[in-house]
Amino acid sequence: NFRPTYKYDDQSDTYDTSKKQRVPAWCDRVLWFRNEKVIELLTYERKENRLSDHRPVLSLMNINAYKHDYRLMKDMKLELINQLKEEYFNMEKESYYAFGFTGKPKRQLSEYHSKLQSDKLVPLQEAAKIDQRISVMVDQSPMVSVP
Repeated sequence: NFRPTYKYDDQSDTYDTSKKQRVPAWCDRVLWFRNEKVIELLTYERKENRLSDHRPVLSLMNINAYKHDYRLMKDMKLELINQLKEEYFNMEKESYYAFGFTGKPKRQLSEYHSKLQSDKLVPLQEAAKIDQRISVMVDQSPMVSVP
């Protein structure tokens, strides 16, 4: 909580004394999505800088950043491809034709999500510290926490 940051007379600590006599306002703000798991607010205050009719607002935050783990993504895609190949080649002839002329199963890739939950993925989810699902879709990739 701090005093309004606008409208001051230029280079002074006095609120507007012009003909307009504007009412002081809190128009300078730092906006962020409030999620304590990702962003921790350390300080939020105004600074007494007299360069304009505004007072600057300062916010200091600790933000958990994440990056794509392309190596893990590649490993997961290869594992999925191998599972699909194995299922495809082990199909009964009748099942093969039931999937259509291409022989490719029309299942959603998300059905294979549970098959990909191996021991090596558990530490990834714990390290990320965010309730997230690891997707095997081609246009998405898993994320890991940056230390």
